[in-house]
Amino acid sequence: HDMEFCAKFADKCTFMFDGHLNTLLATQSFFADNFFFTTPINRIARDQVKDALLPVDLKLANHPERG
Repeated sequence: HDMEFCAKFADKCTFMFDGHLNTLLATQSFFADNFFFTTPINRIARDQVKDALLPVDLKLANHPERG
C-alpha cells in the first residue's frame, strides 16, 4: 500500500472497504480529496498547494517554468 507509488503511476484509483470496491476516481481526485488515503506530501502541503501529491508537484508549484 504505497500511496506515492500509486499517485505516481496509476491513472485511476479506488479502495476496498468491507469487501466492496468504492467509486473509481482519477488518481488526482482520489488522493487530493482524501485525508487518510493520500500521500504524505498531500497531508503536509494541502493547505498551501491543494493538488500536490508528490515532491515534484511542490517544485512545480513554486517554479512552474521548470515543468
